[in-house]
Amino acid sequence: MNEPIKNKSKRGSGRKARGRTFTAIRQEINSALRNFIVNVLHNAMINTTTEQRNTVTAEDIAIALTQQGHTFYGFDN
Repeated sequence: MNEPIKNKSKRGSGRKARGRTFTAIRQEINSALRNFIVNVLHNAMINTTTEQRNTVTAEDIAIALTQQGHTFYGFDN
C-alpha cells in the first residue's frame, strides 16, 4: 500500500462534510425519508379505507411495507 495513503487512513484524516455540502446532503436525506413515509402512509390509508375503518393499525403499516417490498420483522399476522 502506498505510504501516504496508509498514513492518512491510519489518522482518519480527510474532508468532512461542512457548510453547503452538509446542508445539501441533509436536505436530500430529509426529502427521501419524507417520500418514503408518505408512500407507506398512503398505502396504509388505502388498506384502512378498503376495510372501512377510520384507524390505521400496525397491521396496515406492515402490509404497506410488504407491498413496497420492504421486509418487516417482529410483527406476526
